[in-house]
Amino acid sequence: MHDSTKFIFLIVSLNIIGFMYTDVIIKATNLICAPSPKYFINHSCRLKPVNRYKSVAFMETYIRNQLRNVYVNIGLYARNDVNTYNPFLINFTQNICWYLGNRRFGTYMKVFMDIMAQYTNINHSCPYEGVIIAKNLFFGGNSMSALFPKGYYKCIFIFYEGYPLDYIGRVEYYAELYEVKKMRKKN
Repeated sequence: MHDSTKFIFLIVSLNIIGFMYTDVIIKATNLICAPSPKYFINHSCRLKPVNRYKSVAFMETYIRNQLRNVYVNIGLYARNDVNTYNPFLINFTQNICWYLGNRRFGTYMKVFMDIMAQYTNINHSCPYEGVIIAKNLFFGGNSMSALFPKGYYKCIFIFYEGYPLDYIGRVEYYAELYEVKKMRKKN
């Protein structure tokens, strides 16, 4: 090809791409909750599809005894080509009560606590008692798009009480991260 035809091909390609843009979507595909009967009663955990690209989570439980010193272990797993989940990027354990009391968060804990504050009724320091509710829990795709490659993920939240750590329960959140191409409207 001549240089002039390469240049014209490049200009035409960029114009075609200019009419399109992509949104990164994180769609929840499954939600599994396993609370300990020693600490919780009457729990419910479900996903509600809102539209083709969005599902929101609803979780509700009643605390049997006061929770005074709650720890959370957060692990992120990515699915590989043989459909097994391998550890990916994040695995840490932190004391939720200490962070809520001091309001000083690390990077990953800040993301987790922002989500907790926005979608749950856990917005104060310990002790916790009564009902814990998470409504319309949704992870926005555009804020996470730069961090993760496209694919299937599993995020496991394991909660513990006191020290030594006593198992309270776990939540497994399965999601798919993918791009959706949309056409721009012409002016």
